[in-house]
Amino acid sequence: MSELPARREALEVLMGRLREGRNPEELKEELNKLAEETPPKETAQIGSMSTEKMRKLCDVHLAVFKEAVEKEKTLAPPGHPIHILMEEHNILLQFAVDIRVAVNRVREKNDFGSAAGLLNQVNSIVNHFKESKTHYMREENVLFPYLEKHRMSRPSSIMWNEHSKIKEIKKNLYKTFDLKDTTPFRDFTKQLDDATAPLVEILSSHFYREYNVLFVDAMKSIEESEWREIRYQFDEVGYCCFTPEPARGPFAGQKK
Repeated sequence: MSELPARREALEVLMGRLREGRNPEELKEELNKLAEETPPKETAQIGSMSTEKMRKLCDVHLAVFKEAVEKEKTLAPPGHPIHILMEEHNILLQFAVDIRVAVNRVREKNDFGSAAGLLNQVNSIVNHFKESKTHYMREENVLFPYLEKHRMSRPSSIMWNEHSKIKEIKKNLYKTFDLKDTTPFRDFTKQLDDATAPLVEILSSHFYREYNVLFVDAMKSIEESEWREIRYQFDEVGYCCFTPEPARGPFAGQKK
């Protein structure tokens, strides 16, 4: 017998507490436990809910993530490669929340015409996700090799695998959205819902692990002179269109 009804019931209880005014911060442990017990293929089924419920669930995910950010906000100064990556994480996760809420609002519409404005929002976020490829390139082609140089291949190997999963989810999203003009509206909204359902969970859990394991280990192991080299190589690879300018500002000792 499937455990999906029990998981759905647990999620409904969580949503009920949020509707009663409970602080999302207080519920993040329960959400994490539910997420760990839920196979990815069931995420879309559990994720089918009203816009308001989705917004509240995303609030809990953000509370979990912001706790990690708050703990590690002094990990690296502005202009440092780690600071740049952390700032991009914040924005990417917000994109995931925004697209999930927008898609739920699209599902409440009756046709493409009435959903046009929302679909423009979704399209804009999809384009930002496409631009995020330089974020992963900087981690995989610059940061990870330095970690491996310091005999830290296991953390980077785990992150490589997670990057592959994230890229597959995004690839499916791009493919789904590209078929918009040839897919009936109801079929399209269902496929779009399925394609975006895993984003918040996988990005928040992945970024959390990078904050608390990968970045901490990197700061302990990589030497100052190497960080200057890494920043120079980051600049060579380039940044996302949404990377905050202050985040990639001057870095002390940066190679000219």
